[in-house]
Amino acid sequence: MAEPRPAIAGVPNTFAMAGATPLTPVHWAVSLFADGASIPGCLAGFDLASPLIFMTTNADQNGDTSFTMPVPAILARCPLLLQTYDPTGCATSNVMSVTF
Repeated sequence: MAEPRPAIAGVPNTFAMAGATPLTPVHWAVSLFADGASIPGCLAGFDLASPLIFMTTNADQNGDTSFTMPVPAILARCPLLLQTYDPTGCATSNVMSVTF
């Protein structure tokens, strides 16, 4: 997973990742705290406490996916943890800490 750009609250940010199973959905999760959350039917699990899925995108033929969305201004200076989940590959990404 790449760091969101421009990583500023109150404006649209672009989120991107590579390496997902091609042509399948990718779930994007956010949390305030690190911990572990199991994923039913998978050996992999989130490394986030009570992860909230905030977006689902589809990977292209190369396994890349991205989207752009506004990050609310109220999240300025609030550290968030982001992680993606590829349900087809039953895999999670690295956890990224971002302060917008």
